[in-house]
Amino acid sequence: MFEVEGRSGIGELAGRARATLTAAAAIDVRSLEAGELRAAVVELERARRALDAAQGHLLAELDERRCTLHTAALATSKWFARHTRVPSGVARDRLSVATTLRRHLPHVDAALARGEIGFEHARVLARAVNDRNAAALQTLIPTLLERAGRCRFEKWRQQVLDLANLELTRFGGRVGCFGQAAECWVFS
Repeated sequence: MFEVEGRSGIGELAGRARATLTAAAAIDVRSLEAGELRAAVVELERARRALDAAQGHLLAELDERRCTLHTAALATSKWFARHTRVPSGVARDRLSVATTLRRHLPHVDAALARGEIGFEHARVLARAVNDRNAAALQTLIPTLLERAGRCRFEKWRQQVLDLANLELTRFGGRVGCFGQAAECWVFS
């Protein structure tokens, strides 16, 4: 389904990962104990997070170098959608998150690669950050990442969005007020 040019380095690793996961998908899970099922589900989620990070790194690099424009005359997201058969909106979203993590949120990218957060967490933070609040949000990233590990996703997502909006509404977009105003939320 996917073509990998020059199967060396990351291409070789991706091929081996795919073969391993294909074998895992072929296992008759009905014979597994409940503990094995639970452990495998959690471990596969960690693997998915690492895969999302690796793919994001590649997409952001393709986009920065404009590789797909030169070789296929397509924007990166259109090339990605065409060659992987994912919906174009999904391709745009993944590329957008990848480039935002690269540009503004390297600590979030590292947490995704380590499996500490999922792509959905990274997407929330990528959508919350902008040029006006990036510096202020950086100071809160360690706390937001820590909270992501112990809050229900929906509650965490709403708190992140509230914080991002706080910077723009309550303080008129002035960078620097973010951390001070968020102090009550962060430590409550």
